[in-house]
Amino acid sequence: MQPENLELVEKGQKPQDENNDGNYSPQFSNKAIRAGFIRKVFGLVFIMLCIAAAATVVPIVHTPTRDIILKHWLIPVGVFIISLVTYFSLLCCEGFRRKFPINLIVAGIFVRIRLEVPLITSFFQTLVTSLFLMVISAHLRPNVNVLLLELVICIGCTLSIIVFALQTKLELTTRVAYIFIIFACFVMFGIVFFVWPMFFTIKLLTLIIALVAALFMMIYLFYGIQLVMGGKRYEEITPEDYIFAAVEIFLTAVLRIAENEKQTDWKSMWICIFLQFVVGVQISVYYMSMWPYLSGLDKTADFDFLGWVVAACSIGCTISNPLYGYWNQKTRSVKWPVITGFLIAAVGQAWYGLLGMFDNVKWMMLLARFLTGLGVGNITALRIYAAMASTPEDRMRAISFGTGGLILGFSFGPVISAVFTPLGEAGVRIGGFVLNMYTVVAYLMVLVCIFACVIIYFFFNESYVGLVTKEEQEKEDVEVPKFDMPAALICIYLFMIVNMTATNIEVMSSPLTTVLYDWKDSDLIFYNGIALAISSGISVSFNIAQGATRLGKIDKRKQMLFGLTFFLLYQAFMFPWGFYSGPLNFLPEGVETTEAGGCYAEYLWCNHTTRVPLPIYFFCFIVFFGVAFPFVETPSPALFSEILGPRKQGTMQGLFSVGGSLAPLIASITSTVIFKYYGYRYVIVLQASFLIFAILLILLFYKRLVPLEVIKKSNTDSTIVSETQN
Repeated sequence: MQPENLELVEKGQKPQDENNDGNYSPQFSNKAIRAGFIRKVFGLVFIMLCIAAAATVVPIVHTPTRDIILKHWLIPVGVFIISLVTYFSLLCCEGFRRKFPINLIVAGIFVRIRLEVPLITSFFQTLVTSLFLMVISAHLRPNVNVLLLELVICIGCTLSIIVFALQTKLELTTRVAYIFIIFACFVMFGIVFFVWPMFFTIKLLTLIIALVAALFMMIYLFYGIQLVMGGKRYEEITPEDYIFAAVEIFLTAVLRIAENEKQTDWKSMWICIFLQFVVGVQISVYYMSMWPYLSGLDKTADFDFLGWVVAACSIGCTISNPLYGYWNQKTRSVKWPVITGFLIAAVGQAWYGLLGMFDNVKWMMLLARFLTGLGVGNITALRIYAAMASTPEDRMRAISFGTGGLILGFSFGPVISAVFTPLGEAGVRIGGFVLNMYTVVAYLMVLVCIFACVIIYFFFNESYVGLVTKEEQEKEDVEVPKFDMPAALICIYLFMIVNMTATNIEVMSSPLTTVLYDWKDSDLIFYNGIALAISSGISVSFNIAQGATRLGKIDKRKQMLFGLTFFLLYQAFMFPWGFYSGPLNFLPEGVETTEAGGCYAEYLWCNHTTRVPLPIYFFCFIVFFGVAFPFVETPSPALFSEILGPRKQGTMQGLFSVGGSLAPLIASITSTVIFKYYGYRYVIVLQASFLIFAILLILLFYKRLVPLEVIKKSNTDSTIVSETQN
């Protein structure tokens, strides 16, 4: 390092260097220093791997050694105890890892002892496991060749990295290094592929498993290097601490030590996002096919009753939302509420598919949708997890992706119905079951629910990194104050409005296009399904942008104002202005909607109502709806979570979800009644009134719609720390 840079580092300032790109801690600002550091660290890792290979081979090739270990049980027990003591010494005592020569001694003991541990597993009739083989459990009895091959490939890769660092002029801490690592792994794989079979019998699958394991190991090792040099793991580390860095990376990569800093478990978060997608599909899959299915099975069902059928799902959600929230509040469990919900939803979907076997079809359909609503009320538990299992820095991303999954599910549901329209209403009869364009979708939803249960049971891990417990409050000397209730209620209202508007747009699309454009049942399902799919694609694109780009950093209040404005534009363009063409056509007498479209005879308002041009309808449905929805649906739950702060949110999130469930309930009942007796112009007026009131609330309470500030105490004064920064 240059003298002037050394002086800056001693003063705690960042050195200036032409090779520095701002991604590294001051001590690693020089590219040559980074290359030398990598050589030293991987040199030590190379030695560790060689010891690992040697220790692993001994009990394999030397039978007496293996017999002694199997015969004397005190040997593995003693090895385990010494290993455990050494492990916690390295993990908990940072100074212990830094002092010379203790760091080398402990590192040597740790490597040697940990490599004896695989011998313990031979006591349980497995061949050998290793530090570097994390993906294969002992009870699976992996072939020892996998371990040895992985060690050989890793040794070759580390050696190639050392040689590469000695002569290259390329930057070793960018994507170039990862490309080189992948290339080195495949080169070593090729060498082993041709050389190893000359001496040992081995299966191709074993070689592939070893390659994949080694590849993951090397990438994880280099990722650890980047964290160290970027100052993201230990701020005070210096290039002279290469021994400490090697031990730290060895511990992290091989033993997967959890860092002290809380991090979002993105594997489980992505499962949560997928499950929200499943919930959206379960709710919306029949939005456009429900009326044709109901009217075809039960001639006594009218459009008023359709409103109650649509509302039944919302009623079920409204009842179950607080129950799932209370369940989570008391048990801090997400897995079992979600599994229970999907099982209940599966029963409801199966009931829906069997409606043709009942007499009172309309009441059975209402019951089926009610059961489904009781099940998908588990969205509350999923929202709680997205809010409480993400760090403040990741919360907007987690919630936006979750909302994107839900939106994609909402829009993908009708698309599924549209895909099965070629089956027709007659379908195929197998025994007592009818497989047509309606029932096949229902049976498919049952399978989807079961699949979701399997996914969450076997692959989901609950981790609440966004929750500040009482113990953490005492330890960190912080206090979580009461939240602003009016601000929280405004967020609930905003969430209600966006869901009410979205439900009106989606549910009313079928009867609206029937009367406006004379579409028959199959046409409205197909064309509206396509429009909704495109609209949802736009919405999901914005959701991804909110989570992955600077778009998500924009003030949430401004995002919601933007989204509400676009919803208002939708209402303005869809209003039946006098300069549109009209009046509307009536359905010919004796003709069903399966054959043609038009207004029913009792729709007297069709005589004086104009027709919104079809291009405007598609533009509003696709563009205005697609853009508006994510800019209100995503920021409102994120802001609500921030207003509540880092506390248990089960009950309040349950109330939040109740608001989201009540909105479709109110919308489906009121809109269908108003549509039948007064026309859709008054549905537009009602929606616009709610939207204008929502905009006024944001403007009036603008300064109160902010994240909760956590009080950080001290002996001399008290400071306020924003929850998004705590």
